[in-house]
Amino acid sequence: MKKIFLLFLTVLYFCAFISKAMGQTVNYGNIGHNGAPVTASLYQTDSTLTITGTGNMADFLSSTEWDGQSPWKQQGHCSKIRTVIINNGVMNIGDVAFQDCNNLKWISIPEGVTIIGVKAFENCTSLQVIYIPSSVNSIENQAFINCSNLKVIGNMATAPQNINSTVFQNVPLSGKYLAVPVQSVEIYQSANIWGSSFNVTGLFLRL
Repeated sequence: MKKIFLLFLTVLYFCAFISKAMGQTVNYGNIGHNGAPVTASLYQTDSTLTITGTGNMADFLSSTEWDGQSPWKQQGHCSKIRTVIINNGVMNIGDVAFQDCNNLKWISIPEGVTIIGVKAFENCTSLQVIYIPSSVNSIENQAFINCSNLKVIGNMATAPQNINSTVFQNVPLSGKYLAVPVQSVEIYQSANIWGSSFNVTGLFLRL
């Protein structure tokens, strides 16, 4: 009888543990553009949003499914996100993807991502460092608007992306560092916005 009781308690404990673990993870389902197999999950225990799959994530700004916003913003979870990990295979950062994630401090963007969408990081006021892989060829309007604490950017593209003045709108850039490939320093220094706004250095910074 005692053994049965202990077994019963063990099963109850295990079920409670699984239930708690599941409750600490929010699965947003498919967030891919036109059904591309891209999914997202928020692990609330460490405040990490992980995006995985193959293809483009949706441009949430024009999405009717989420009313023009990301699913984590729609569900009121933006302030819970402190880290974003985008896994290999994802090819873009959708429009307004991390808009109003005001506690976001770190994002991992893999090689293979080609586009940073419109207002992708709007109001990410805790973001201080951003690493842009060499595969990114387009940074769209107001991508980093109001990222007021941005201090260092690593841009590994050998040729600077053609951006306009809205990309870093309301971001104090004077004296901020832009780390680029050594062979591209002069190209960035003469490029519109990049050269006129940042202190360009060819020293690779480990971000």
